[in-house]
Amino acid sequence: MSEEEKVKGVSPKIWAYITIWTLFWTILVTLSTLFIPQPWASGSNLGPSGFVLMIATGPYMVMWILSILVDAKIIKPMRKDVLALIYITTLIVVWWCTYKGFYCSFAGLSHARLENQEIHGWALPNFWMPSAEAIRASFFPHSEGAFFANLNEWLPVTFTWSYFGFITAIFSYGLAIIYRRLWVDIEMFPFPHAQGWLIGEMAAEGVYGSETARRRKKVIYIAAIITFIWYLPFIAYTAYPGLPDFYGWLKSPYYIRWAPGAFQIQDAYPSLRSIIAGPLNISTNIIYYAVMFLAPIDALLSITVAYLLFMLILPQILYYFGYYSGIFTATTGGKNSLVQRQDPLKLNAMDVGMAIGIFLFHFIANWRYYLDTLKRIKEKVAPGDIPYLWGYLLAIVGALGLVALFVASGVRPWVALWAVIVVWFQFTVFTRGHAYTAAGPIIRGRTFFKWIWGETMQPAPRCTAEQLFLGTQVNWVLSGSDTFMGYAPLANGLDSFKVASMAGLSPMDAFKAMMIATVIVSVIHVALTFYWLHYFGFMVIPASKEWDFMWTGDSGWYNNWPAYPPYWPHMLAGIVIAVAIYFMRLRYAWWPLEPIGFCVALNTQGGGYYPAIGSLTAPIVWIIKYVLIKIGGRRAYEEYGVPAALGIIAGYTTGVLVNSLVATARWAMGGV
Repeated sequence: MSEEEKVKGVSPKIWAYITIWTLFWTILVTLSTLFIPQPWASGSNLGPSGFVLMIATGPYMVMWILSILVDAKIIKPMRKDVLALIYITTLIVVWWCTYKGFYCSFAGLSHARLENQEIHGWALPNFWMPSAEAIRASFFPHSEGAFFANLNEWLPVTFTWSYFGFITAIFSYGLAIIYRRLWVDIEMFPFPHAQGWLIGEMAAEGVYGSETARRRKKVIYIAAIITFIWYLPFIAYTAYPGLPDFYGWLKSPYYIRWAPGAFQIQDAYPSLRSIIAGPLNISTNIIYYAVMFLAPIDALLSITVAYLLFMLILPQILYYFGYYSGIFTATTGGKNSLVQRQDPLKLNAMDVGMAIGIFLFHFIANWRYYLDTLKRIKEKVAPGDIPYLWGYLLAIVGALGLVALFVASGVRPWVALWAVIVVWFQFTVFTRGHAYTAAGPIIRGRTFFKWIWGETMQPAPRCTAEQLFLGTQVNWVLSGSDTFMGYAPLANGLDSFKVASMAGLSPMDAFKAMMIATVIVSVIHVALTFYWLHYFGFMVIPASKEWDFMWTGDSGWYNNWPAYPPYWPHMLAGIVIAVAIYFMRLRYAWWPLEPIGFCVALNTQGGGYYPAIGSLTAPIVWIIKYVLIKIGGRRAYEEYGVPAALGIIAGYTTGVLVNSLVATARWAMGGV
């Protein structure tokens, strides 16, 4: 696209088409989410799932389908900027509408009201969750009459969740505008997930005329088709559960149910449990390897070195010095808990320290950039750019909006303000990991409230409503775990700006697309989900119901976190390690390690690197990538490696969509 077209922007007609597409995609994904079975619901699906990978793969599938339609001459090749707008709006929709977006949080919290009202539910205001009677009225099919009968309860709840998602997005988009030029243009982070745009280019005008481009396209198609065929047994199993569990993921006790393909080696083979002290598992799910392949080789090396050193080698040595008694008989999860929480390593505390070091060093090293953004607030920007004033205003409005929501929920104002600062820290560190390593450390916010609530708290219901409610928000619902309604907007907002940069779309048009999608989703998705839960039946649909979530703010998760006291020395050690690696990286060009990979590798609690992705995934991918580049050079990597990875993700995601459609059809025909 010419510079003149960039400045001119997108026509109103195209914006109308994009709006219609976003509305259609919102309705489709909202519906499919209710019927997608496990383990795809909580594992890898169309939206931000896969835990620390936060794979938002919906756009990969959409771009591949568009390229197929172009090749079949059903539609004409499209302008790159229009394709980029489709990509961005699809991306925004899927993080909100898929299982780990709004639905998962609501479904989990509903159980606090239903089964645990006296223990946890009392701390959840009624504008977050209706009464138990109103929820029970949605349990069985065709109860839309009950929805309207209880509209006085469902309306404020609908408003709260819509407001919650929207104001979180506003806060995150403000940060994304402030970070954009540094992260995208100056530091040039690779944003591995955003590389899915390369599939989109296959449907663009005049892109695939060269032999190199045609070769890349061929590799993408072959990889996508093979992966889709590989996925067919899961679709067949969904259509008829009487078939064998072909890969063993669904019924074998040695696979983690919420992380598709995560095989617990030491649980399956006790002989390895008695030989290797640290936790060890391997993923048999190819999508994790494909996504990690898009990460830089130094990130993969850093994850590999950190995991081998801290999780395997050091525990092995320390055992012979009298530490970690019983580690050779513990389960894989038990081994992980020992090295994460107990002396002498207390890796969980060290990991929190690394996250703090990454956060602080980033702002210290780039203080001139952020000072420059403040100085340029009142400057007139170039056509198509976004004023920094917008970024700061959105971030402030979003922060105040979250503070107001927390205060209305029973949190003291100054504690609510501190909570938003903690959320800012969590979002930033996670997104830097997402933007560089294809993964992100899950930082539990409870650690940063010890100075307010004390080292320990009373178990519910003897704790305060502030502790239980806010602890849940900073540990799970808003940030801190694998429900991405909070985390995703910043990561995917910056992904959108990266896609716009690659596609020649102006930042302003990218931002407009983000806002259009956010407004549509916030208005449509929550209300439609509530209505359909009544129509289809909340307890009848195949989607998982999760459990409570308020327990993540309870004393069992708060006390002795991030490790058994004293853990401050280990947090300090983590800060020092992160800063030292940063310093070496800036001082010496040959230094191969970076701190974000270390932070990801040690982040293994509750859906982190080891259980979800597979502890051997990064080492295996690093070896493959290193050998490929060493033998074939950058050409082999860019023309075969990357297209193959993108094709795997596209084919896999297409399989997930077909799987959800089959599940929906089976339910409609009376299946269970």
